[in-house]
Amino acid sequence: MIEALKEAVLDKAGIKMQGRGDCEMLSDLILGQTNEFISYNTLRRMYGFAPEVKPRVTTLDVLAQFCGYASFQQFCLQHHRFERWNRQLDLVHRVEQCSPSQCIKYIQEAPGNLERVELATQIACALIDAKRWNHFSEFCQGIHSSIKGQDYMAQLYFGNRIGLRLGNTRGQISNALMHPSVVSLICTININYSSVNGFHGNWWERINRTRQNTEITCLIKCLLQTKRLLLGLPIKRGVGGQILANDSKHLHPILRSRVIATLWLEGRRDFEQLWEDVHGRQPRGLLKLSSVHEMNMLALMTGDISLAQNIMKRSFSMSNIPYYQLHHLNVFFLLQSFIEIARGRDDIGTKFLLQFDKSQIRIGYKQILHLVYLRLKLEVTRSDKRLYPKVHSDLSKQIVKVSLPYFSESWIKTYFNQEKTNL
Repeated sequence: MIEALKEAVLDKAGIKMQGRGDCEMLSDLILGQTNEFISYNTLRRMYGFAPEVKPRVTTLDVLAQFCGYASFQQFCLQHHRFERWNRQLDLVHRVEQCSPSQCIKYIQEAPGNLERVELATQIACALIDAKRWNHFSEFCQGIHSSIKGQDYMAQLYFGNRIGLRLGNTRGQISNALMHPSVVSLICTININYSSVNGFHGNWWERINRTRQNTEITCLIKCLLQTKRLLLGLPIKRGVGGQILANDSKHLHPILRSRVIATLWLEGRRDFEQLWEDVHGRQPRGLLKLSSVHEMNMLALMTGDISLAQNIMKRSFSMSNIPYYQLHHLNVFFLLQSFIEIARGRDDIGTKFLLQFDKSQIRIGYKQILHLVYLRLKLEVTRSDKRLYPKVHSDLSKQIVKVSLPYFSESWIKTYFNQEKTNL
C-alpha cells in the first residue's frame, strides 16, 4: 500500500522522480500544501535514490494528507474501495464477452466474501437487463452454493436486489426463471406482498406449475393463498391439508408458520390442535419470533384479534436478536400494539407503536406493514381533531399506493370489527 501512496503523491505533484532535484521540489510542494515538512533525504530513501528505510507512520500520514486524505489509514481504506470498484466495473464491462462460468471463476478470485456477493449481484443484474435469461439461470445455478454459504444478511441482499430488478421487467416470464436455483436464491427471499397483482404474483403461479422441492412447493402454495386474500378472491379449501398430508414437521419453522396461517385462512380455528398438527410436540424453550411471522402478518392484515391472541399465548425469545431478525421484532411490535388497542388500552398500544421502526422492515413487506401501522395510528388518534384527519389522509393515500382489492375504505371501517375476524 506504501507503493500505491508513493504513486499517488507523484500523480498529485505532477512530476517524475528522477533525482535529488525532484526530491527537493516535492519536499517544497508538500510543505506548501500541508504545512508539514518532509526532508528531501526522506523522499530520496522512499523513491530509491538512497538506501531504503521503512518510513514512519507520521511521514505516511503527511503524504496521504498531501493527496487529500485525512491519514494513511484513510488512504488505505479508500484505495481498497477504489480497487474493488474497478474490479466490479471491469467484470460488468466484460459480461457481454464472458460466459456465466467465466464470470463465476472471476468472482471466486475476489478477495472477500462480501465482494463476491456484490460482484454476483451486479452480474445477475446485468444479465437481467440484457434479457439473457438462459445465461442468468446458468449463472444462478453456478453461484447457488456460494450464495447459500454466506450469512443470511448476504443472502437477503442478493435475493432482494435481484427480486426488485426482476419486478421491473415487462413481458412474459421466461422459463429460465423456473429453475430451482433461481427460485431458491430469489423467490424464497424477496417475497413481495405488494406485487401479488404483478410480476411476483404471476411468477408464483408459474412456479406452482413446475416441479420443485417440497419446501418450495409448500411456500408457493401458501403464497398463492395469500395472493387470493389480497386480491379479494375466494380462498381455496384443502391446500393446507395437502401440505399436512406430506408431513410439515421437517419444514423450517418460518415455513411452518405459513402453513398454520394458510390453514387458519382456510377456516381452521382450533389453534392448539392446529399448532400440534403442524409442529408435532411443543418445541422446547422460547420460540424465535420468526416462527410466528406469517401468522403475525395474517392477523395484522385482516384485523384478526383471535389469531393475534392465540399467537401471544406462546413464549418468545426477545433478547440477543440477530440484526437480520429485527424485521420480525418490528412486526411483533405491531402485533402487540394491535392487541392492546383492540382491548381499549390505547396508551399501551401507542407505546408499542412508537417502537416500530419501518426502516427495519424487509422491502417486500414494507408497503403493507406501513398501511397497518397507519391504521393502528388512526385508531389511537381518533379523538385528536388536529392529527386524525392527517393520519386518515395518509392512510387513504397508502391504500391507493398499495392498490390491492382487499384494502379499501371499508377495510379501514371494519378493521377492529370482531365479526370481521372470522374470514
